[in-house]
Amino acid sequence: MGQAMINSDKSGWGLAGDMFKGALTGGAAGAAGAWAGGAVSGALNFGGFFGGAVSGGAGGGLSGFIGGSGNAWLLQGANFGQGLSAGLIGGGIGLASGALLGGLSNGIHASRNHGDFWTGKGTILASYGDPKLRPEDVKVGKDVEFSSDFAKKVADETYTKLDYVKDMNTNKVPSKGGYTIKNGSILDAKGRIIDGLTESLGKGNSAVYLSKSTFVSMDQLKMTIGHEYIHATHNFMASRGILNANAKHEGILWTEISAHHWENHVWGVQNGYGIYERQLGRFHWWRKDYFGWLLNAKY
Repeated sequence: MGQAMINSDKSGWGLAGDMFKGALTGGAAGAAGAWAGGAVSGALNFGGFFGGAVSGGAGGGLSGFIGGSGNAWLLQGANFGQGLSAGLIGGGIGLASGALLGGLSNGIHASRNHGDFWTGKGTILASYGDPKLRPEDVKVGKDVEFSSDFAKKVADETYTKLDYVKDMNTNKVPSKGGYTIKNGSILDAKGRIIDGLTESLGKGNSAVYLSKSTFVSMDQLKMTIGHEYIHATHNFMASRGILNANAKHEGILWTEISAHHWENHVWGVQNGYGIYERQLGRFHWWRKDYFGWLLNAKY
């Protein structure tokens, strides 16, 4: 629309018509770019810089082509060849900028979360526990067993088996990230207790690591498993181009906002994330097509 106002030599209804054409072209370009980026992303088996560059380039290229050619034909009265040329120029610029921005965004996110900058494999999301709790003070709760088999049993009975969660571990940490184990509890590089970790294994698959601090009660165990399963589901959705796993709001990853908001909504945890009720949108856990396992949970 802004480009239409600049290029148009009309006024009144003529200008309004050109503005409508500009808005129509911009909307079509944006929608096509989003579709192309998502479709390409969904066909990829990798993330990181390469995944972001390919999907970002596809979206930016198609969006730029439609925007360039559409403006030339509708607003400037260009013939077919001129419009096609303008589209190719716009597509080239969109492809290059989309690839660079998409690649850098994905790569930086992956590396900050201990994943591979180029492919995104190994990205880890951490759920922190009580900052006042010390590993030596952690005691396993009544009717709870600190073991991977018990955690898997609880997960399957409470939620359901998720094929894209390939492993659930106790007394084990990922090979990267500087995590350690003390008295069964997972600690980060600064010695802070972590209740759970979700590691991206690539191709939409994840591994979950549970700390002894998660087994202090049955409710805590169910809640932590659900939290990590939300991350795992987002990893799966992102591998299919359903959402951008790197998206943030106020500097916080949407997948963390979604998982913590679920804790607030279902378990009554006062974590400050309840304020995001209206902003969660398609990242939320209420999507029946991907979060049926959570909506049908047996708490």
